[in-house]
Amino acid sequence: MEHRIELAFTLKELDVDSVPLNILTPIPGTPLENVSPVTPLELLTTIALYRFILPDKDIKLCGGKEKNLRQLLPFAIVAGCNSLMTGNYLTTLGRDASYDREMISDLGLIAKEF
Repeated sequence: MEHRIELAFTLKELDVDSVPLNILTPIPGTPLENVSPVTPLELLTTIALYRFILPDKDIKLCGGKEKNLRQLLPFAIVAGCNSLMTGNYLTTLGRDASYDREMISDLGLIAKEF
């Protein structure tokens, strides 16, 4: 967590426009296959801290969100994520974009598609 906070302040200093958050999904046969996944609550805390430190920046939740946040995925938006990468990713499968649109609607928000 210390490193994540340090990174957030570095990104603030650099005045970046967007912060994509990819969450490791350990895959058998890769160098990080035995890394313990971050807990959903730790991920939500990280998102909330990034929103607090970078209040006017685009915080985009990307790869690994479905597998790591599971049923708490909608809370990522409540915690401060304001952008989602939908569909499949470079090396792993995501979920159908219609689920993300439904989730956004269920939260009383309007999705802006790009």
